[in-house]
Amino acid sequence: TFHGRDIFAPVAAHLLHGLRPDRLGPPCDVEQLVTLDDVEAKLTQNPPGIRGQVVHIDHFGNIVTSITRKNLEEMAGGRDAEIVISLNNQIVSGLYGCYAEGPVDTPFALLGSRDLLEISINKGNAAVFLNARIADGVRLSMQPDNLLFT
Repeated sequence: TFHGRDIFAPVAAHLLHGLRPDRLGPPCDVEQLVTLDDVEAKLTQNPPGIRGQVVHIDHFGNIVTSITRKNLEEMAGGRDAEIVISLNNQIVSGLYGCYAEGPVDTPFALLGSRDLLEISINKGNAAVFLNARIADGVRLSMQPDNLLFT
């Protein structure tokens, strides 16, 4: 949402008004690009859960994953359960409605504006805290009867 509004739309407008592309900044070093293979999250049977990966880290340190709201709903199957997230051998518990609801200094999850699961820290940097990088694996599982997912 923010990149589309704050970056891509103004760049497109400048290009439409004749700005030369080389005036947008230095060329990107191809060596710095990360290619993600099959970023779509997968439901797993044994053990039951979801496997996804980190697809973006924003400048606040929020970790955006490939796991969608639909993936969560399919995994839950209408059952009440606590969602447990594992990233870099660290556990993230708690699914909150927005950034401000999450605890300070503790990683938590939420569904971002694109309905992708994000890991964040209220007033902190989740990527630094969890040592996360693009393409890191993210694993979700459920612990029944603890937390209602809506």
